[in-house]
Amino acid sequence: MIKLMHFIHGFNTGGAETLVKNYMTHIDHSVFDVTVLCIEHFPDSPYEDYLKRQGIKVIYLCDNIKHFDSRRLDHRILNHIEIYLQARKLIREISPDIIHFHLALQNYIRFAKPKKNTIMFYTQHFDFSRMIEDRIQMRHLKWVISHYPTEIIALHSQMKKEMSHLISPQYIEVLNNGIDIDQYQNLSSKSEKRKAFHIDENALLIVHVGRFDKIKNHDFLLDVFNDIKKKRPSASLLLIGSGTEEKAILDKVKRLHLEDDVHILSNRDDVNECLQMADGAIFPSFSEGMPISLVEMQAAGLPIVASDVISEEIKVSNLITFLPLGNAAQWADTLIDHIERREEVIYDHLEDWDIKESVRKLERLYLERYETWNHE
Repeated sequence: MIKLMHFIHGFNTGGAETLVKNYMTHIDHSVFDVTVLCIEHFPDSPYEDYLKRQGIKVIYLCDNIKHFDSRRLDHRILNHIEIYLQARKLIREISPDIIHFHLALQNYIRFAKPKKNTIMFYTQHFDFSRMIEDRIQMRHLKWVISHYPTEIIALHSQMKKEMSHLISPQYIEVLNNGIDIDQYQNLSSKSEKRKAFHIDENALLIVHVGRFDKIKNHDFLLDVFNDIKKKRPSASLLLIGSGTEEKAILDKVKRLHLEDDVHILSNRDDVNECLQMADGAIFPSFSEGMPISLVEMQAAGLPIVASDVISEEIKVSNLITFLPLGNAAQWADTLIDHIERREEVIYDHLEDWDIKESVRKLERLYLERYETWNHE
């Protein structure tokens, strides 16, 4: 069997983490002996229990560090050093044939210096311009490419084009983020789901899926919802996610007197069912790679207004509209109009985003690179 390691910061419920969870679920375990290496441990993540039930090996580096959660300066300095040492120790002990790392962990790979014939895969999950600005991580990534056979996964063709200015195109493959499309078929009724969450059956329910992070632009999202609320007093907002900006978001909710109308669901493993409750969606990010949640919203058949910074390659539904940021009233009017027109959803190559197909393509890449390297 081929020893495959996925390396990621941890299993909160962001897009990259969801993708890795889906990869681990659908990959051929008769061919690949899989280990997931994480830096942080999120014990309240639904993904932890899910992966455990699937029998997938997950190792958390922080579990081996005594004072990892301490805020003392001396402990934080020691923890920073210890994470590097633990990563090197475990990578060398496991000695994977392939390491697939996510979200800019190349600094740990460089420090660990795995065995010379280790094949590297790296997925660029966010806008590449942000990576270019991080000169240290770019330097580490170029070091990995120059010392190991490396494949870069871009999430869309424009991302590959942007990356090709700094990284040879021969190292880059485009691979769609994938979702389990089957999960959006034959779901329970909207009214039953709303009752379970004590949401009025007749409310105009708007949804957003994404971690509470400044880049997701919840501040503008609340402005848009506030305008929707003025025009449709029955409206409610459902925010699915968690993160460091949650308190700031709740503070603004209170300032706008929307406490009774905004519902937060953290760390869900039933996003497909939660989306079915909604009437429409808002996605106003400042920057994105290729967000899985936007594919999920389209698969759920929702009218959506999204930021025009997102590549239109993600468009698989006639019900999504891309608008520039800035005019909250325009966003509100556009979404209300979409919802009230009640257009039938028409899909365009939604099947290209099926996680099973994405995993088969990824497996082929793994096997091709493994066989090529081992026959040279």
